[in-house]
Amino acid sequence: MQADTSANDPDLNNRLESLCLSVTEHALGGSELGEVDNIDEWSAKLLAATEGATEEIDAPKEIETMDTRLAHLLEARRSLQKRWRRQRHNRKLRKIAELAERSSDTAVSSAHSSGLHSAARLMGSFTAAALGNSSGN
Repeated sequence: MQADTSANDPDLNNRLESLCLSVTEHALGGSELGEVDNIDEWSAKLLAATEGATEEIDAPKEIETMDTRLAHLLEARRSLQKRWRRQRHNRKLRKIAELAERSSDTAVSSAHSSGLHSAARLMGSFTAAALGNSSGN
């Protein structure tokens, strides 16, 4: 139905052609496609250029994912740590320690429930390094 609409409206057809050309020039350089005299020939050139510029890569075998709740807790802790570095209030440090403990518990429960052990490894590296020995103050 769109092809019929663009064929009836020459202004729309010109805008679509210029849009396709500008995207092609940006993505493929535009030099090898030339002018659009025949849409079928131009489409064949475009497909050939696209195939030449396309590269397939192998996806990683195991993609680690993070629970959204865990990501939120990590971001909250990072935000509090940033503020604490500027203000150095003990109350903030206690809040950071509490968030670190909650995020660690969440990571462990997430690892157990989903079978992913990456969350537990992730939290194990964060909690000790981020808080050091000052979490008891």
